[in-house]
Amino acid sequence: MSDEFTPEEIEEAARAARIYSPGFTREQFLSLVELEKHLQDSGYLESVRSLARLEREEGISYSEARDRYKEQLRQNQELEGRVAQRRADLETLEEKIAQEQQAYQRTKESREQTERELQAAQAELRKQQQELIILRGESKQEKQDIEEELAGCRERANVAKEDIAAACSLKEQLASRGFTLQLVLDISQEFAGHESARSELGKAIAEHGTLSKSHTALVAQNEVQQSLLVAAQTRVRSLEEARHQMEDTISQLRTNAAEEEELRRFYRRYQGVGVLMDYLASWDIVYFVRCNNAVAALASVFDRSAACARFWTNKPAARCPHCGLTMVSYDEQLYRAVNLPIGTPFKLQLGE
Repeated sequence: MSDEFTPEEIEEAARAARIYSPGFTREQFLSLVELEKHLQDSGYLESVRSLARLEREEGISYSEARDRYKEQLRQNQELEGRVAQRRADLETLEEKIAQEQQAYQRTKESREQTERELQAAQAELRKQQQELIILRGESKQEKQDIEEELAGCRERANVAKEDIAAACSLKEQLASRGFTLQLVLDISQEFAGHESARSELGKAIAEHGTLSKSHTALVAQNEVQQSLLVAAQTRVRSLEEARHQMEDTISQLRTNAAEEEELRRFYRRYQGVGVLMDYLASWDIVYFVRCNNAVAALASVFDRSAACARFWTNKPAARCPHCGLTMVSYDEQLYRAVNLPIGTPFKLQLGE
């Protein structure tokens, strides 16, 4: 049986209630029915009591409490959003602080490295300054030693400063006349080997007129000798090239002689079968065939002359002309010798 009221029953109950409360409506009756259902739930009753106590003690109605609750929820959400934003800002700030700390640490390490390098450079500079001071002292001492040694050499060579100045002046005078000091020394050395260098020099001057002309004649003679030498070297290179050409020609002649000898051996070896080759060349095609007679193959073990027959034919063979059996096949060895696939018709072509 159902506890639900029918529409007729609800209307009848509402009319009965109007007897005691003329303003009683059908919706109020449905509300009472719904309230009766909720009264069976202890939690609902507890909630109603709590709301009644809240309204009695605090003077706050349910709707106002609900609005405040919603407002509190909204504010709570806003606060949570602010807290989340503050946390994000805090994390960003912490990351920036960490980055700044890392940058500071790198800067600190770089500065320490720079200070160490500066200290090393200063130490190296002080070391070089000390070495420079020592080197200057050594240079002064070495300069004094060189001057003393030079003075000793002058004294031992009996050469004075005036002699050096005279030598320099002589060199300048020779240069102004188109001569070099080395040339004069070479001429002096040339005539120094003669018993009478003065007379030899006089002869050269008498022959050519002046020492300059004598020198010019010697230079011209030297150029002639140089040209003759160049011509001789050119002739030698020409002869060398001719020798190489002759060697190449001899090598080619030897190669030709070897080829001719090979041709002679080929002719002596195959001249007897020339007629047979001409005859085979007249065939349109040639097939290389062999017999596969098992008896003949077994007999060839004891007598090679009893081996299977091999024959050439201008048409595909159906049987062996020797034993008459049909056990014939193409001769694989001959086909491999002429570098053809087995069974391919062969055409013998002779050269001119």
